[in-house]
Amino acid sequence: MAMSGRNIWAAIDSYVASGVSEFNANTGMPIRLVTAKVDHVRSPSGICISDGDVWVTSGYDGSVAELNSRDGLIVRVIDSKAYHLEGASTITADGEHLWVLNPEESSITEIEEKSGSLVHVIHLLGDLLTAQQVWGPNQLVSDGRHVWVSNVSTSADTVMELNPRTGAIVRSVNMGSSTPNSTFGHLFLGGSHLWVTNSNGTSLTLLNATTGSVIRDYDLKAVLQDGENALVQSGSELWVTGYLPNVVELNWRTGSITRDIRLPHDVFTTMGPVLLSRSRVWFPVIFANAPSVAKDTGVIELDARNGSIVRTFK
Repeated sequence: MAMSGRNIWAAIDSYVASGVSEFNANTGMPIRLVTAKVDHVRSPSGICISDGDVWVTSGYDGSVAELNSRDGLIVRVIDSKAYHLEGASTITADGEHLWVLNPEESSITEIEEKSGSLVHVIHLLGDLLTAQQVWGPNQLVSDGRHVWVSNVSTSADTVMELNPRTGAIVRSVNMGSSTPNSTFGHLFLGGSHLWVTNSNGTSLTLLNATTGSVIRDYDLKAVLQDGENALVQSGSELWVTGYLPNVVELNWRTGSITRDIRLPHDVFTTMGPVLLSRSRVWFPVIFANAPSVAKDTGVIELDARNGSIVRTFK
């Protein structure tokens, strides 16, 4: 999810629905739906907003689409084989460059934002790591100074910092060995802090984004029995969505749980990412008409001051 002005853009790709939806953040009213049939956006897997445009990755098509945030029209679609966008997932912008994670190729693509031209492709497998060290990169974050990628392997989970100019590994932080799974490596970069979800699905680690040193570990198994999905930080509070489904607010300075918000029974599960602006928290969900039968997708808005549900966007 991403925000442009007063509007929220959500990229949703599930077995229920697929497309990019734009909502009015103040009213929850839908503005437009960008879909594959009309707009060449199929199976969106990542989204970010930079300089007034919305960038959406499609892992199915191996492409990156640029949309005009004012009218939702396609500006360009980047799908050249030279970009190695097969399985493209996470996308992030730092003001000058776009960074795209391609798990199927274990690579990262850097794109010049204004022109859409290819800067370079970083091949994690082969150029930087061996097959024994790469099971699959999971997520990517960048602020222009730091590029961090989480990597799951059969030997040890790692979080790597890459040099944004050369693509070389600056440092690799060993997060412990585990059975590879999708709960490890959800990242959030906020200033000098890098948050990482661990593979046991019930704990978080806070790293210093400048040095890579571990600041603190957080055990959340009491409130996140089924694993973490996404997270976002604001001030001293950290918001984490869980598969339970629930949303946990954590005071990361003290390590105490501020609140554990259990979502309504018609919510099947949460999806990522989480968006926070002012006193509101938004996150995508899948609704169900039975405990295990998915029915629809949407976005839930919470009041960050008390954890109450403000509205549901569908």
